[in-house]
Amino acid sequence: MSENTTTSSSIPRLSFADKWDAVMVAWNSNAPDETFANMTLGEFIEITKPSINHRTTLAVLNVELKAGIAQRKLADQATKLLVRRVVACVIGDADFGPDSLLYRAMGFVRSSERKTGNSARVQAGTTTNATKPSKPPRPTLMERLAQVLSAWSEVAPGSSFAGMTLDQFKRATAPSTQARLALQASRTNYQAGIAARDDADAVTLDCVKRVVYGVKCDKAFGDDCPLYRAMGYRRASERRPSKRTAARISAAPHTTDHPKLPLQLSSFTVQSPIQSPRQAPPGVAKAEARSQLLAVGDLSVHRNAD
Repeated sequence: MSENTTTSSSIPRLSFADKWDAVMVAWNSNAPDETFANMTLGEFIEITKPSINHRTTLAVLNVELKAGIAQRKLADQATKLLVRRVVACVIGDADFGPDSLLYRAMGFVRSSERKTGNSARVQAGTTTNATKPSKPPRPTLMERLAQVLSAWSEVAPGSSFAGMTLDQFKRATAPSTQARLALQASRTNYQAGIAARDDADAVTLDCVKRVVYGVKCDKAFGDDCPLYRAMGYRRASERRPSKRTAARISAAPHTTDHPKLPLQLSSFTVQSPIQSPRQAPPGVAKAEARSQLLAVGDLSVHRNAD
């Protein structure tokens, strides 16, 4: 029991690619010339090869996707710094400043529109959350960039901020947009690669199952052969009964080594002084019973007399 337990516990659960590789290697090592499920080893490899090819392609696409994410982060850091510099120059410019229309068009609150904080106080001198207006969500980097570009091109297209004209600013912040477009293309290709891999895996899984069942049904191999074990499956001799089966066996009544023989009533005859009336017709039975009673009575009388 312990030997089977050790052997069965040593079989790890294989992934899809490992299972395909185990079946192919076991087939090639133990029975390279055999045919299972109407397939030779070469036909099996040819049919299931797309699964491995798609996995290789998917690994390359995953590397490209991670590289695109890293490139987008680097481009966003530079774009965020340029946007802050431009907004700071607008605030510090004598022709514009923090109360200008350009500053407001870039998505910021002008100094004249800012609340002092006393407007939210009630007459009792306390503040309530119900009177506070909800803050708008903070814009993303691309939303802020779009606001800055739109405001700059509409309000002050000929002005320069942070030592850059509008065209120079567009060229300097273009890598963020380009990185996002490239990242979107990489994600699309990666999703397409996943779909192609799943379609190929469905065909491969069906072929693997057919081959394994072919090995089990083959008289020369079966589910207790080394080939079946090399494919990553537990042989029949290594399997333990399930808990339900073990419980059913333990709950079964125990029988002795010498079973009881059936009682043959025909070999024994019990003679009673009074025979059952059912064994004879009613009239005859009553007469016989009456005579037997009389005989028994006479016998008892004689015994008392003695």
